[in-house]
Amino acid sequence: MLYWALLFLVVAIVAGIFGFAGIAAAAAGIAKLVFVIFLVLFAIAMISHLGRRGQQRGLDIDVGVPPQGSSFPTEKDCQRGNGNVRMLAFRATPAAVD
Repeated sequence: MLYWALLFLVVAIVAGIFGFAGIAAAAAGIAKLVFVIFLVLFAIAMISHLGRRGQQRGLDIDVGVPPQGSSFPTEKDCQRGNGNVRMLAFRATPAAVD
């Protein structure tokens, strides 16, 4: 977005140098509009980033005891591609270590 604003600004300057006042005015107006849109989107991105600043990213699963009659997938199962098994990173809790 900022690239387009700078591109239209350069077009406006070049058109102004060569005496094309109408084209220069139109390009300058488009550059201003695109720059304002860029600023609004940038502000929204910064506000949303600050809103989720304290949240962790990624998968965070506490591993407990597996249900009766089942077990957690092993790395070997995941390498073979058995069914829908995917290798996930688990965070062990003290209860799971016992």
